[in-house]
Amino acid sequence: MKLRHHGHWNFGTRCTSNCERGVKREIFLFIFVSATTITCQPQGRRMKPAESLKAFQDFTASKGIDLNASTPREGIEAMLEFRAQAACVACSDDMLLYQWGTYDWGNGKYFELDITRQFIEAELEDDDAISQLSLTYKYQPSAELDALGTSNCWEDATPDFRRFILTSAPFISVADAKADQIDLRHSYV
Repeated sequence: MKLRHHGHWNFGTRCTSNCERGVKREIFLFIFVSATTITCQPQGRRMKPAESLKAFQDFTASKGIDLNASTPREGIEAMLEFRAQAACVACSDDMLLYQWGTYDWGNGKYFELDITRQFIEAELEDDDAISQLSLTYKYQPSAELDALGTSNCWEDATPDFRRFILTSAPFISVADAKADQIDLRHSYV
């Protein structure tokens, strides 16, 4: 948490506040004589986007999660927690994208359930600034999975992103199923 103030402190009290993108953080709320600016950032580990793959692997290993054998429930929950606990340094934007659909990228057709953390680095420009840490679960297509369609949801597009994911039909359909393939990667766009 960064706290910038102008003026004098009158008194302080502890509270829980919803910060940027719905991340809950404990903060100290102070009443000032004049204006106050409060900015919340995830607490814990700080990393650069290029370090995010190793940081996420270390994070999941510390939780006892083997990503190569994980279910979407384990992996996506871990990515949501990682987002809340590992701040991106030097980023002007850092948000999650949840997406699903049946695709053929040239290696066969699969139903994919994916969560991607997208970073935009402040000191770079245009597409050079954008990178993504993606965790994708791939399943052999079926009529049931094809019926789920293709869509996505950005973290800032819904008030309760975690709940949206965990109650979505695509997530529920494969939440505890072992994937045929799991792809974890960091790449620049």
